[in-house]
Amino acid sequence: MATFVQTESLKDNTITDRIIFYCLCGLFFCIALGATSPAVITGIAAISIWLFSGKFFKQKDMWLKQKWTVPVIFFMLLPWLGILWTNDIKSGIDFAEKSYYWILSFVIASVIIKSDSKRLFFDSFLAGLFLFCIVSILKFANIMALPGWMPTIFSKSITGSLFLVFGILMLSFYFKATESSRKKLLFIFLIALFFFALSIGHGRSGYLAFILLSPIVAYNLIGRRFYLILPVIALSLLFLLSSPAVKSRIDLAVHDIKVYQAGNPNTSIGLRLNKWQGAVRIFLESPLIGAGTGGYAKAMIKYDHPNLISDFRMPSEPHNSFLFMAASYGILGIISIVWLFVAYFKKGWFSRNSLTGFAVLSFGLVLFIGSLTASQILSLATAKMFALLMGIKTENGSL
Repeated sequence: MATFVQTESLKDNTITDRIIFYCLCGLFFCIALGATSPAVITGIAAISIWLFSGKFFKQKDMWLKQKWTVPVIFFMLLPWLGILWTNDIKSGIDFAEKSYYWILSFVIASVIIKSDSKRLFFDSFLAGLFLFCIVSILKFANIMALPGWMPTIFSKSITGSLFLVFGILMLSFYFKATESSRKKLLFIFLIALFFFALSIGHGRSGYLAFILLSPIVAYNLIGRRFYLILPVIALSLLFLLSSPAVKSRIDLAVHDIKVYQAGNPNTSIGLRLNKWQGAVRIFLESPLIGAGTGGYAKAMIKYDHPNLISDFRMPSEPHNSFLFMAASYGILGIISIVWLFVAYFKKGWFSRNSLTGFAVLSFGLVLFIGSLTASQILSLATAKMFALLMGIKTENGSL
C-alpha cells in the first residue's frame, strides 16, 4: 500500500503534535484492520499525551469553539446522566465508559496538521483495510491456517463490510483527484479488491450501504458522463448480487422474515425485529427519559417475543443506533443523536469537494445506513472513526 503524503510537511510542528499525529495514524490503521487492543492502546496514547502535555488547555480554542462541540459534549454526558434513572447501574457504567471515544474529536481538532498531511490518516486507514482484505481472502481460499484472533470479514462481518464500502468511496475520490494513470490503475485494483472482500463476507449492512451509495462511486470514477453511470452501477450490483455468499445471505434474510411472521423469532432478522419493536414500546412507556443508560436489556424482558429462546435474549441493545438512543434516553436521546448527525453532515456537506470533507460525508452516510441494522454508535471501531472525523479539520479544494 503506497503512502502519498510527504511527511516532511510535519517538520515545523511541535514534537507533541507529531507524536499525537502518528498515534492517530496508528489508530486509523488499527481501526481498519479490526485490531481491537492496538486501537485501544493508540487511542488512549493520543488522549493521554493530549491531556498530560497540557495541549487540551493550550489549544482549547481549537476544540471548544467548533460548531460540533456542544452536540458532542451533550452526547458524551448523556450516558452518565442516564445512570441516574437506569434499572441496571453496572451495565449503565459499562455503556457510559464508552463515551470516552469522543475525546478523540477534541484531540484531532487540537493537533496542528498541514492540509496535505491529513491524507496520511486516510492512507493509514486504507493500508489497514488492505491488510484486512488480504487476510480475509486467505481465509476464504484456505491458502493458509490463520489464528482465531485474526480479524477477517467473517469474524467482523458488519463493521468490516461497512468499512469496505467506506474504503471504496475513498478510493473513488482518490481516483477522481489524480491525473496519474499508474495511480488510477492502483486505485481501481484496490476498489476491485475491497469489492471482492465485501462480496465474500456476510455483512448485509455493507451490501445495503454499497447498493445505496454506488452512484457516488460511479460518479467519481466516470465523471459527468451520465450515460455510463447507470450501466456501471447495474454491472457492479449484478456482480455483487451474483456472489454465492451475498445470495445466500439475502435468501436467509427473506427466510428469517417469513419464519418470524410464522411466530419464530429465533433468527438473526427475527432477533432484530423483536428488539426493534421492544425498543419502540420502551420509548412509548417512558418517552421523556427512556430506560436509562444500560437499562434497555431489563426493560426489554417484558416485551420479548414469547417464543424467544434464552440464547437470543442476551443482546443489551436493539441493533439500531436511533432506537437505542430513543429507548435509553427518550426524547433527550432522539434530540442528542439527531443534533450530532446534523452537525456532522453539515460539516461534511459544506466541504465535500475536499478530501477530508468527502471522507466526513461518505463515512457519515455509511454509518447512518449501518446504524439502521446495528447500534454502530456503540461499536469501538465505528464510534472511534465517527469521533475522529467529527473533529478533523476540513477545507475547500480537492486534496
